Amino acid sequence: MRAGAKRSHWIWYIFPQLTGVASSPTTTCVRYAVRSLAEAVEYLRHPVLGVRLREIVEVVAASATSTAASLMGNAVDALKLKSCMTLFRRAEEVLYAERGYVLTWREDRYLAVLKKYYGEECQRTVQMLG
Repeated sequence: MRAGAKRSHWIWYIFPQLTGVASSPTTTCVRYAVRSLAEAVEYLRHPVLGVRLREIVEVVAASATSTAASLMGNAVDALKLKSCMTLFRRAEEVLYAERGYVLTWREDRYLAVLKKYYGEECQRTVQMLG
């Protein structure tokens, strides 16, 4: 990713999506999917998973690559990235709220990626989160 593009097939476990978002989920997709907003919050709390997700999201946000499809290698993986950013943006908001803070746009790395490449959240993910 630091070189400006995804180079192999690892999206499922690096940028997980909410269970049920994928229209044609593979076994690998289902295996690594996050089952709920609460599970996404726990993912962010994890000392390895949360740190690594935040780190790669910072890399994506800082990328000079102009489109998500170019960055991710194809349009399908670009949609997976959008879904993941939406899910973990909502999870990060929960973490901030638990600490008595509000996640501002300046701190919101997931929103930075969404604005840069999509201009909006993944509506299917938003609907499934309720």
